[in-house]
Amino acid sequence: MERLVEILIYFATELMKKKEIDELDVKHLLSKGYSKSEISVALSWIFERLAREKSEVFQNLPSEKKSFRYLHEAERDLFTPDGWQELTQLYLLGLLPLDLMELFIDRAMMMGLRNIDSTLVKKFIANLLFDSSSYDGFYGTIRDDLIN
Repeated sequence: MERLVEILIYFATELMKKKEIDELDVKHLLSKGYSKSEISVALSWIFERLAREKSEVFQNLPSEKKSFRYLHEAERDLFTPDGWQELTQLYLLGLLPLDLMELFIDRAMMMGLRNIDSTLVKKFIANLLFDSSSYDGFYGTIRDDLIN
């Protein structure tokens, strides 16, 4: 499911370049090894959110008035540099609302996690965006990944 997040990042980045949704280069993704079904699921996710009256997708795009959350020292210890960069990118692209980002950071702190890398961040986001189960499934996955 992490591959779906990678596709969403690609689409969001392309749409930020003022492209229309029908201008997205699906062939590029196919050449990178993504399947038609993965691309279809990601596009469906985007269309579903854009169809809502008040779209939540791409709501956090950078603006001059937007502030960003900085981590205090204990929170910085949670993430590897690539993990924090991945989480930040997902927020800035509007794929991850600030409240869910905060929830992730708070839960990771309570669990005493460390060295959350980009792979674990993608697992969390994929579970959050594409899995209808609760957050518990994700935190079990993180524990299993960190133990093994």
